[in-house]
Amino acid sequence: MRVICTPSTATATVARTRVVVARLVAEIDTGVKGASGLCHLPGGHTLVVDDDKGIALMSPGGGSTARPLITSGKDLEGICACPDGTQIWVVLEGARRVERYDVEHTDGSLQLIESGAVHKLPKFKDDVDNKGWEGLTFLPAALANGTDHLVCVHEAHPRRIGIFALPDLEHRFSLKLPKDAKTLLPDLADVAVDDHGHLFIVSDEGRRVVEFALVWSSGTEADRLLDAPTLVTLSSFELPLEKNSKPEGLAFDADGRLWVSLDNDGMALVFQLER
Repeated sequence: MRVICTPSTATATVARTRVVVARLVAEIDTGVKGASGLCHLPGGHTLVVDDDKGIALMSPGGGSTARPLITSGKDLEGICACPDGTQIWVVLEGARRVERYDVEHTDGSLQLIESGAVHKLPKFKDDVDNKGWEGLTFLPAALANGTDHLVCVHEAHPRRIGIFALPDLEHRFSLKLPKDAKTLLPDLADVAVDDHGHLFIVSDEGRRVVEFALVWSSGTEADRLLDAPTLVTLSSFELPLEKNSKPEGLAFDADGRLWVSLDNDGMALVFQLER
């Protein structure tokens, strides 16, 4: 599967790292029918959010019913974890809310513990029902000028990429799509960050993944705190899906493979990305 690389104003260093081939290497049953988001933890655990049914632990290798961990929650759309796997965050679209859970391993069994950390996300003037904050990912301090952040995507009306500083989810920046990506991403369903600090965003309606460089200011620390980073479109690829498929979840695993979960049938497509 060849990637369509879009022209960009990125530096030569950024341009050399862009994806040139996305190869489908596996199709995995998550064990959850409405797999609207997923994330991977150290040790090989995979968590999946199931819309109005909660959060589940995927069976090793998939292919059977996932084990429910949290059975409460409504309109769960996205999930992400910090690199050491001790904390996860979920986004509730209808409530415009992010909730944090602590991850514990008790007697060899993984459990999610409510942390009590709940944060509201901004409401835009043109917000409409079922087009709100749809997905999120963890952006580590090493890739974001020394501060851990969550990156959240607002599906449509308007399409926005929000950057929020942890631990209190202070709203730092709200980024628009570059002009060359607007037709590629008619909606924003989820977002993931790779080891280069590049953002990958999936479109449900467009059935496509687009890669962006997140370019931060090279000035002083004070400049970086004030200046919004720039999004530069690097590459994109179409997903091999039928029109009725709903790609809504995006996550990288420990091997750097990109997983795309499908909300309508619970399958996940796994891609090996080559640069």
